[in-house]
Amino acid sequence: MLLEEIINNMKDGNIDLLEDALLLVSKVREKKLEEYKGKIGAITNDFDNWAKKNNRKYDVADKEDEKKVIKSLFDYFWQSKPNRYNDEFLLNKVIDNQLSKDNNGVGDCLGLTSLYSVVCIRKGIRDLKILESSNHILNCHGSILIENTDNHGFNMNKDDEEFIDFSNGELIQLIVSNYCSLGIAEAEDGKIEEAMKYYSNAMRINPDYSDIYCHLGVAEAKAGNIENAMEYYDTAIKKNPNNSNAYTNRGVAKFKSGDIANAIKDYDKALKINMNNSDAYYNMGIAEAELGNFTGAIKYFSNAIRLDPNNSEAYTNRGTAKAKKGNFIGAAEDFNIALKINPNDSNAHYNREMAKSEYAKQLQK
Repeated sequence: MLLEEIINNMKDGNIDLLEDALLLVSKVREKKLEEYKGKIGAITNDFDNWAKKNNRKYDVADKEDEKKVIKSLFDYFWQSKPNRYNDEFLLNKVIDNQLSKDNNGVGDCLGLTSLYSVVCIRKGIRDLKILESSNHILNCHGSILIENTDNHGFNMNKDDEEFIDFSNGELIQLIVSNYCSLGIAEAEDGKIEEAMKYYSNAMRINPDYSDIYCHLGVAEAKAGNIENAMEYYDTAIKKNPNNSNAYTNRGVAKFKSGDIANAIKDYDKALKINMNNSDAYYNMGIAEAELGNFTGAIKYFSNAIRLDPNNSEAYTNRGTAKAKKGNFIGAAEDFNIALKINPNDSNAHYNREMAKSEYAKQLQK
């Protein structure tokens, strides 16, 4: 009940409650809330001391002061803990990582953006907002973009079409994104019902957020409900016609339904929106291979690998396509790389041996 009341107050413009909301979403119990709020205070005090020592601005009296303070805070975080990136997104974990003495990272883009935001609010920064794409989130202050995962990310240039001003950039979107990330984690563990609860919570805050429906579609697909998944992907696309991931996922659902031609159309649309969508390249490769176009498949798998060099399945499938074209040496090389990335890839193990066998037969001819 407390979290619901806080979220309703935030909808009315009370951004000072952001840290309470993010901590409660992080599953911090109410009786532990003050402890973590105290930790945020400790980080804020440490920033003040750092700024005084380095003759940097840390108090806000006017708009010009805000610009100086947000830069000081950005520099403080990167100097206090230069190894900042890991996979934590929940604010309580990120706070603990920031305060720890180890060098194991602090958080991912969502976690780092959440921490930066709550400390900014503590310092009286009122014009901080959120920009988000399907795979990334960052802060902005006026025209200044603040990329918290890059030590050169203050006032970094970004493709304006890539990021969307959800909820007019309101910080409440951080709560939505936390619910979505919690849902994704549950879905990956096969806990579909739990994932759906988190997505429903996100939807209640921002029903126009396209990615929620995309995530719901993925959860339905994992449960084997392909038709339901496609309905959610359709809704995601209606909410945001430039959601490249929604087109990719709908293409996968169509492919699984046997509609390869329309799957390819969706992959093509996804790539027109975002030419750096590695999943769209990968799945286009799968579709082309299914149609027997192994030359085209190799091209798409290569693009997927260029964008995501750790995609072992892309190497395995490219190796298979090369083998289909009689390039057994190239196939074996791809299978070897796949196995370095994922030693448990049984398909790569089997296909590598087949490629070696077929190459030996070639030599005997």
